[in-house]
Amino acid sequence: MARAEIREWTPRLEISAQIYRGAGEPDLRHSRERHGFAYATAILPVETTDTLAPATTAEFQHASTEGSPLPGQLFQKEDPASGWHRGEREVLWEIQDAKETFRVGDMVRGRVMLPSPLRKLLVVPAESVLLTATGPIVYLRQGDTWLRRTIQTGSTEGGWTEVQAGLQPGDEVAARSVDALYLLQRKQEGGTSDSCH
Repeated sequence: MARAEIREWTPRLEISAQIYRGAGEPDLRHSRERHGFAYATAILPVETTDTLAPATTAEFQHASTEGSPLPGQLFQKEDPASGWHRGEREVLWEIQDAKETFRVGDMVRGRVMLPSPLRKLLVVPAESVLLTATGPIVYLRQGDTWLRRTIQTGSTEGGWTEVQAGLQPGDEVAARSVDALYLLQRKQEGGTSDSCH
């Protein structure tokens, strides 16, 4: 069992990007691209790119595999009128990749550290949240009963998931085996009940 609690949260942005230049290629003076660094491109909403300062840092790893993330930073924001759909802008990232982990064409996941100040948010352990066809749920303890509760989530960081709606601070939720509770509840009540004992 765990409690929904208020924690300080470092704002981060999750992005998807594609490697367009590998770290094994030689320096290019005219474009400032350097040997030992991989370069990735991402298309982001203009309102998001407007918040990215020149020194914005990030971590990148392969989209389909786990592994240690590689550090990177904002390399360049393309001109908003460079041909993308209205409301979007291309952003280029420089990634430290001395071991040439990334290849041209690889899809990578990026976690961008936003310059916003720390925020206090309601969170629960990430393992308490189960994604279902109708949205994310948790099991809320009410006496001897576990009540299924649909919630609205935000980002996940360090084993915690932000809860934007559906819970209050201090609410007790199942911390583990949420999928087992879900299957048990569906089996016991034929899919019509929102609770299990």
